[in-house]
Amino acid sequence: MRKTLILTALIALIIFANVSASPLTNSDWASESLNTAKSAGIIPFRQYISDYTKPIRRIELANIIIPAYENITGKKYEAKGERFSDTFEESAAKVRSLGIMVGKGDNTFSPDDYTTREEIAKIIISFSDACAVSPASLNEERSFLFADDVDISDWAKPYVYTANKIGVIKGYENGTFLPKKKVTAEEAVALITRAVSLNLNERPVITSLSDDSVIKSGENVRVYVDGSSNFKLYALEPGSYSYPREVGSGKKDFAEIAPGRLASNKLYYLFAQDIIKNTLSEPVRIYTDSYALFLSSSLSEGNEYATLNWNRLPDIEVYTLKITEKRNSRYEEDIPAREKLTLSLRWEDGYTFKTDPNRTYTVEISGNGYSAKEEIYVPRYRDEKLMEEIYAVYPQSKEEADKLMTTVTVPAWKIKGGTKVSSTVTFSVHYMIADKVKAVFEEIYNGEEKFPIKDIGGYYWRGGRTEHNSGTAIDINSNENYCIYNDGTTIGAYWKPYEDPYSVTPYGDVVNAFEKYGFTWGGDAWSNPRDYMHFSYLGT
Repeated sequence: MRKTLILTALIALIIFANVSASPLTNSDWASESLNTAKSAGIIPFRQYISDYTKPIRRIELANIIIPAYENITGKKYEAKGERFSDTFEESAAKVRSLGIMVGKGDNTFSPDDYTTREEIAKIIISFSDACAVSPASLNEERSFLFADDVDISDWAKPYVYTANKIGVIKGYENGTFLPKKKVTAEEAVALITRAVSLNLNERPVITSLSDDSVIKSGENVRVYVDGSSNFKLYALEPGSYSYPREVGSGKKDFAEIAPGRLASNKLYYLFAQDIIKNTLSEPVRIYTDSYALFLSSSLSEGNEYATLNWNRLPDIEVYTLKITEKRNSRYEEDIPAREKLTLSLRWEDGYTFKTDPNRTYTVEISGNGYSAKEEIYVPRYRDEKLMEEIYAVYPQSKEEADKLMTTVTVPAWKIKGGTKVSSTVTFSVHYMIADKVKAVFEEIYNGEEKFPIKDIGGYYWRGGRTEHNSGTAIDINSNENYCIYNDGTTIGAYWKPYEDPYSVTPYGDVVNAFEKYGFTWGGDAWSNPRDYMHFSYLGT
């Protein structure tokens, strides 16, 4: 099929000219394949304005594959056969009917799951086969193409080898393939555009508005569009849960946005969709009634870092960024929020900072009378799989427990003669968490506080319901980090953070290290007792 490409000079100039000023985020290497996909009309407008560097969900992948299939075949496809039980999305039914994505078993599609590199190798080969452009047969060779070939599932190897042979999927510079790595949206788009030759069309261009235009929400606004004679206008208010809404349509070269279609004093991204060709324009950033500062945030995989983004307003040169944090605690009166940082940023529109588990961060960006605020919730880190494995062998007697324990020796600071000196402490824990415990104490030892250890209680069998029976709880400095019950009963003498060096501080090195590796701090995790000495892996 003939491949046609009609792109105006204007589009060539504006596409990704300034990624930081656009809600579309992608890596430089992905720009060409994304531009191809947009000109082919295979990216649905629901996914169009997004961060393409993030992993793509299975349903999002299906939403791109079906338009690509219809682009190649030149006709709409109707799903046949049984539908999945966990999604009503038509694209999921279609990829199943075509044999491209057959589901996860039990008649489920798992629409919100991510796709790994070895999985997408099979999907891309199946997609190519459905489009009648795939190789005649799979490459069944078992030669070691990659340094981590042993990590590739046996069922996936023919697809990985074939995709690599035809130049669709490549390995990394260090010779690895990383078969279990999640595929990002931009990687998925790149693989599709490499696998088939898409038919491209001219994209619409909004010509009457430019970035940072201010329009009146209470008046008719005429928007001129080149490159399309039958189009719709959509507006997206930035935010994780925003959804594009239609605000106007045109059949010549303009459309009118009626009063009230856009809310007042808002930031929007406006784009046009060609109804026939399904192609989308680049978004134009507009404001209604006056400039507004908008702040958005995202967490990295694993929640270790938070990235902030805001729009650069023409009359702000210096922005002030203030971040406060509070623990997701039952006792805010005892453990109040604290300021994490305040800094000035000149001509910036983004900032990334390290987060800790079990926190809520309040972020405020301000400048020249404008301000915006955002809250970022970071949950506890929990290794559910490891917890299940521990529960599977949970000891019912001291004899059973003894067999599960191992002794660890970790570095520690001691106070001798008023001076902190390097030392070690030895105690017993469940063998399944021994490496985590060592890592925790390495971080405490290397922390800025040089937190001193007076005593540690790990595994000891005492019957009843206590996590110390299973070796998955650790007590630190029990006298200075007391356990206090609601009836006033105490174990230990007191808890005096920031006064007594042996008392654990809510935002300090000890709590941060334990929570990083999946432990729960008894100081604010449950209502009775408040157990400031206690760090629990199973959360009890």
